[in-house]
Order: sequence, then C-alpha cells, then structure tokens
Amino acid sequence: MKSEDLRKRFYGLYGEAKSEFTELEQLRGMVGDIITYLEDREHLDGQIGQYVPEPRFGPRPESEEEAIERGNKLAEFVEAARQKLSKAEVAEMVKSTEETTAAIEAEGVLIDDARDEEPKLCTTSGDPVDKVRAEQTQEAGQYKGYIVLCPDERAKGFVRPYRDSYKHLTCGTVTTMGRALSETYARDPSFYGGTFCTGCNKHLPVGEFRWTADGETVGS
Repeated sequence: MKSEDLRKRFYGLYGEAKSEFTELEQLRGMVGDIITYLEDREHLDGQIGQYVPEPRFGPRPESEEEAIERGNKLAEFVEAARQKLSKAEVAEMVKSTEETTAAIEAEGVLIDDARDEEPKLCTTSGDPVDKVRAEQTQEAGQYKGYIVLCPDERAKGFVRPYRDSYKHLTCGTVTTMGRALSETYARDPSFYGGTFCTGCNKHLPVGEFRWTADGETVGS
C-alpha cells in the first residue's frame, strides 16, 4: 500500500477512534449515574423527597471495566496503524535515499571514468606513437613526426584560442606550426613541455615562447 493511502487510512482510523472515545466518555457518564443511583438507594432509609437519579433505559450499558478494555483495544489498533504508517514512510524514505545514492554513485563513476580515460593520440607522420616517440632523440633540427591529439579528441572543444605562431624571447624568431599541433595546444595547453624554434633550430622549453596573437606564454 502506498504511503498516501496509509496516511488516509490512518486519519480515517483516527476519526473512528475519536468517535469511539467520545462514546466511551458517554458510557462512563452512564455508569457514574448508575453507581450514584445505587449508592443513594442504599442510604435512602425511608427518607422522602431525596433526589434519586433516574436510570437511563436501553441496552445494558458496558461496565467500566468493559469500556476500559474496549478503549484499550481501540488504542492498540490505532497505535498499530500509526506504526504501520510510520514503517511505510520510513521504507519509502530509505528507498528514495538508496535510489538517489545509487544515481550519485553512478554519475561519479562516469565522471571518474571520463577523467581516467587517456586521450587518444596520433602522429603528424602517420607512424605509430611509440615509434615517433622513440625517434625524437636528436638535439638539433625538427623531428620527423610529432605526437598530437587525434582529430576526435580535438573535436571535443578547445580550452584556449586557436593560435599557430609564437615568438622565442631569446632570439626573437617567430615560428609557425601546422594545424594539428596548433589544435592540440588549443585543446590541451600543457600537452607539450617543449617546442621548436626555427631560429635556434632546436626544441626548447615552452616557457621561453610567447604567442604572437595575444602575448601569453606558450603552454599556459
């Protein structure tokens, strides 16, 4: 049974209980009148003119013990209904909490998986990444191939403006890169630790270069 149905049933039972207790009070009044009547009869001793409460007619009234017992049973019934309603509400809250927790954990797993997933790498030469990395050993001159983010990785969006030329602060030479390298910088600014200077004819730390478009440090 749904929580709302249990709530309606509880208030219905509460109304019935209230009515029953009202009737109980009336019965107690009747019992009190009868007891007063009997006590007065015992003390009449032939006296005339003394007020004697008239007994009420109808079905035999419950005794006080019977009325109390019926009231206790009704109270137990109402309490059981209240506890049942409380259990249903608690169960509903637990279920809702568990569902919310599961959703949060699932979302967290997806986020963690996305963060832990390594970006896909390609090369400007088309050779395998490991081969290109192994060939980048010479101190002077450009490399045969460079490692870049694959097109689908770069297509996820840039976090920096697209810029393809930078100036070396030491020699003042401006070097222009190809699109794949420039887009890799725009997607992941810290992807490279060093870059090539055509004036010095070697690779140097990115901190020695500034983008010509805005003067910002390369790699930041």
